[in-house]
Amino acid sequence: MSKFEFLEATHQYLLDGVELPGTTKVLSYHGIIDYAWLNDWYRDKGNALHLATELWDRGVLDETTVDPRIQGRLDAWKKFRQDTGFEIVEIEKPSYHPHYLYGVKPDRWGLLNGKMTLVEIKPATVEKWHILQRAANRAAVNAHGGIIQDDINVYLDDNGTYKLSNQSSGRREASEFFALVTAMRVKEKYR
Repeated sequence: MSKFEFLEATHQYLLDGVELPGTTKVLSYHGIIDYAWLNDWYRDKGNALHLATELWDRGVLDETTVDPRIQGRLDAWKKFRQDTGFEIVEIEKPSYHPHYLYGVKPDRWGLLNGKMTLVEIKPATVEKWHILQRAANRAAVNAHGGIIQDDINVYLDDNGTYKLSNQSSGRREASEFFALVTAMRVKEKYR
């Protein structure tokens, strides 16, 4: 049996000691995501929000420690949870796709509107590539016997409101992501 590891400090996925690319790395490799503009301030804000929502979902967040820069987005997450009754099954559980060999760390999955749903937490700006990330995450979870039936992004705004993505990923988006992983490997192999 293969040994899968996720190294939190470096955000690396390893399978039997060999690094697997994550979804962001695959999408960045092909120029679909451009993080050239991303500075430490934005990265720290995103990491703080993910940590705060995780701690809140686990019921252990000390709200006096929340950075005011993310309070509105945390409030938006709470509102989403309250409005929808989303019942969390897993929080940021790393996994990988056993055939296409890429790593994932979906934000959440759980029961939403009677369906097992993968939920990605995003800032308020909608990006086209988000659907590819969800498709990749969904495929990897389901490849290990998961039962994800739907997926959404929850876009959190600084003003405490949220909006949901309007389209679930499907086979087409998963196939497109698989093609990107394959093209990345082929290019690296023959370079």
